[in-house]
Amino acid sequence: MLPIMRQQRSGHIFNLSSAAGYVGAAAMYSATKFAVTGFTESPAFELHPLGIKATNVAPGYFHTGFLDASSVQAGPAQELAGYEPSRTGMRSFAEQANHQQVGDPAALGRLLVEVAAAEHPPLHLAVGGDCIEEIEQHQRTLMSDIDTWREKAVATAHQSA
Repeated sequence: MLPIMRQQRSGHIFNLSSAAGYVGAAAMYSATKFAVTGFTESPAFELHPLGIKATNVAPGYFHTGFLDASSVQAGPAQELAGYEPSRTGMRSFAEQANHQQVGDPAALGRLLVEVAAAEHPPLHLAVGGDCIEEIEQHQRTLMSDIDTWREKAVATAHQSA
């Protein structure tokens, strides 16, 4: 698709990530969503001068079958005892949250149509109050870590003679 978009000097790439693409949670799921977020953000700067837009869509929990047992696979091929609390927690969360999500997929679809038509669409589109809250809390934690270690981190600069 990129050769066509480059030729027409327009287009809009939407990549579907998640709040987990900004906030670490379940290891493998979060790792893949972080990759999608980076895969959207990095080329966006190269594509912008070519008239191509990119948006990383990070929905929170939407009322879909995503958390159904047929979709969520929390068990590895070889179960390691040390990870049982994590597996149990994920299974329990999925069972309790399944079909209780407040996000409306139709409303998300309408929002994406609006973003696609926007002259200046967002690079990052956090969708749903739950997602926005998780990312904001993550950013507060990040800034706290930076502020706490700022002086020592800055002191790592090379000392010129």
